[in-house]
Amino acid sequence: MDVEKTIEFLLGNQANFDARIAQLDTRIARLVEVQVNLAEEQVNLTEVQSHDHEMIVALTGAVRELADAQKHGDERARAAEQELREDLARVSSNVDSLVKIVDEWIRRNGGPEPRFS
Repeated sequence: MDVEKTIEFLLGNQANFDARIAQLDTRIARLVEVQVNLAEEQVNLTEVQSHDHEMIVALTGAVRELADAQKHGDERARAAEQELREDLARVSSNVDSLVKIVDEWIRRNGGPEPRFS
């Protein structure tokens, strides 16, 4: 066995091994960098999701308030409409009574017959 060739072989293998270890170190460093970036992005995403959740809660509350206000407004509108119907019925009744009174007065006083058609 040739000692020099064996030493050269071992040194060549060691050099190859050292080069591959250096490549692995570079890859590991890159993976660590990517992992750190992913962790930072995850934190950012969590903050965005938290903000979105807060916005959804606020919007849900606003929609509930709007629905309650709409319901209250509808109730008030129905009550006002009913009141107007009652007022219109009273006015109509009063006008009918007034027409009868005026008609009777005209007939008693010998006025012309009304020309209602």
